Amino acid sequence: MFLNVLSNAIKFTKTGSITITTRIASPSSSSEGETYVTVAILDTGIGVDKSNQSKLFQPFVMADGSRTREFGGAGLGLAISRNLMELMHGSITLSSEGKDRGSTVEIALPVIKTSLLPKPTSSPP
Repeated sequence: MFLNVLSNAIKFTKTGSITITTRIASPSSSSEGETYVTVAILDTGIGVDKSNQSKLFQPFVMADGSRTREFGGAGLGLAISRNLMELMHGSITLSSEGKDRGSTVEIALPVIKTSLLPKPTSSPP
């Protein structure tokens, strides 16, 4: 998912920059009471019109076929990424101020508490 989102940022940003940030949301600031790690990928690329943003996570849908068709792709990356994120109890969101205003994609995953992981078993030498 990270690779897909990062490759989209690179593909749709001919000039400008791409910034990756991380943060940890503690249980007190998380709506579900879990700790989440969030990775945000911000780009200064072609952006997405607000009316098309909700469509981007549907299979085979591109924000604007005339603008994005030159870049190639099948329109499956974000749809597959969202399905995988939901299976891992995480989320993926996209926001943009509009055309030519860049985009921000946030990926949030719950942090697994190590106390919940199975303890490694030691095997005889």
